[in-house]
Amino acid sequence: MKLLPNSYRQAAVVLLLSAAGVASLAWWVISDETPTILPPNNDATWQLPAAPKPQDMSALTQKLKTRPLWGKELTEAEKKTASAKQTWRLVGIVNEGSKKVALIADSEGKVKRYAPAANLPDDSILNSIASDFIKVQREEKDLETVYLYPRVATP
Repeated sequence: MKLLPNSYRQAAVVLLLSAAGVASLAWWVISDETPTILPPNNDATWQLPAAPKPQDMSALTQKLKTRPLWGKELTEAEKKTASAKQTWRLVGIVNEGSKKVALIADSEGKVKRYAPAANLPDDSILNSIASDFIKVQREEKDLETVYLYPRVATP
C-alpha cells in the first residue's frame, strides 16, 4: 500500500474534521433541546464547602510518638549490633565480568572496591556478595547480612 504525500494527508484530516463539525452543527440545529452545562439555580450563591473542624490531635500525636518509625521494635541483640561502631558503609554492588565487587565507603567517605574474602575497614571479613546484600564475618560471630538498601520490618 502506497502512502499519500503529507499535503494530501493534511488535506484529508482537515476535510474529515470539517465534515464532523458540519454534522454536529446540523444535529444541533435540528434538535429542539439546547444543551445545558449546569442546572439553573439563580438563588444560591457559590461558596466553598465547609471543612470539618479539627479534632484534638494530641492523643494521636502521642500514639504516633511511641510507635517505631520503620516497623517493629528492635530486640536487645539487634540494638547492640546496631549501636556497635561501624566504620564503613555499603554503597554499591557491581559486576566485573562474572564476579561481583562491593563498593564500600570508609569513615572518611572514600569508596573502595572489595572482593569476597577481603578485610573491610573495621577488620571484619567480606564473606560473600549477592545482588543487593553482602555477608560479613565479624570476629568469631555468625555471618551478618548487610543490605544495600534499608529493609522495613513488617509488624
